[in-house]
Amino acid sequence: MDKLQKEFESFAKNVHEYSSRISQDNLRKAFEFGRKVHADQKRFSGDPIMSHCLEAAKLLATLKVDEETLIAALLQEVLDYTDNTISDIEKNFGHSVSVLVSRFKKISTVRASVEEDDSESLRNMFLVMAKDLRVVLIKLADRLHNMQTLEFVQEEKRKRIARETLDIYVPIASRLGVYRFRSTLEDLCFKFLNEDEYNNIKEELKALGKKRKNAIDEIKTTVEDFIRNEFGFEAEVKGRFKNIYSIYKKLKQKGRTEV
Repeated sequence: MDKLQKEFESFAKNVHEYSSRISQDNLRKAFEFGRKVHADQKRFSGDPIMSHCLEAAKLLATLKVDEETLIAALLQEVLDYTDNTISDIEKNFGHSVSVLVSRFKKISTVRASVEEDDSESLRNMFLVMAKDLRVVLIKLADRLHNMQTLEFVQEEKRKRIARETLDIYVPIASRLGVYRFRSTLEDLCFKFLNEDEYNNIKEELKALGKKRKNAIDEIKTTVEDFIRNEFGFEAEVKGRFKNIYSIYKKLKQKGRTEV
């Protein structure tokens, strides 16, 4: 069993843990179909194209999406990189999956049809053309993994993709409430658009170390104690760290340069 196969088996196991109704056989069929048709096709990173599809599916699994969405994610590059048609996908995986893959391909080409400075129109067009929000989720996962491997792309293209992601995909992720995607996308975009500022804040946060966690834990305990004492019931308060880009925006608003 090679590395990619092992990663798929781990992915399938994780999916089964959140939904036993999702067919392991159907996921495996899509993965093996993708591996076969993509054969030795590689990405800029040198990784197989199928590894990108699997990584996107893994990201979607963290959102506990349905079976059709996962299969469509595994097949997302078939129409662009192979001779297979939408009919081939429908024949092997059903009409619903073929529609998701077809619409994914359509929204992936929308960029060239809109003026560079008309981001709001592009976001609206993106959502309208997708029709099914599952298509948007697949595209967000696709873009997130692309951003995670953006260092393998030429610098000029990196900056264009990062700017596009910050202007188009981050607001869509926020609009849909997919905050774990949004914060990761924001930090990756910031890293490629303003690496010096990104590294400065990252180093300052590293220097703070456990002080950040201790401060959050102290506030959580204080609020939980207040609720218990004032209202007579137990509550669990959760806290989170701001991501690097969010900290940068807050500093800019306050006219500061340090955390």
